[in-house]
Amino acid sequence: MHEYKAQFMQVIDDDTLLLYVDLGFYIWTMVALRLSGLDMPQDPTPFEVKRAEKAVLWLDSKLDGTGHIHIKTSQLPCGTLTADIMIGDYNVNLELERLGLLRGSSAKPLGLAH
Repeated sequence: MHEYKAQFMQVIDDDTLLLYVDLGFYIWTMVALRLSGLDMPQDPTPFEVKRAEKAVLWLDSKLDGTGHIHIKTSQLPCGTLTADIMIGDYNVNLELERLGLLRGSSAKPLGLAH
């Protein structure tokens, strides 16, 4: 797991963000990262689609204009990069699940009730 400072750019979909990440030594890169521990099914039900739309709106309102955020990255066995998004001590991933906007994945359960 690696930690970086980043700037939020946009929500790509319900569980993926576009971030401008500070790699150190004045090197920045734009990267799309999935939110770790959260998952949207391949064939979502209409309820899950509506919930995902709410997640996108919530993420955009929460992260837009925040300045710098911190991310803790990890890599799934399939090679996908994932991240925990932190605003201070506030974990955005946990809050999305707590609000019922996205559910935890079986790959990395967040430990909250579903």
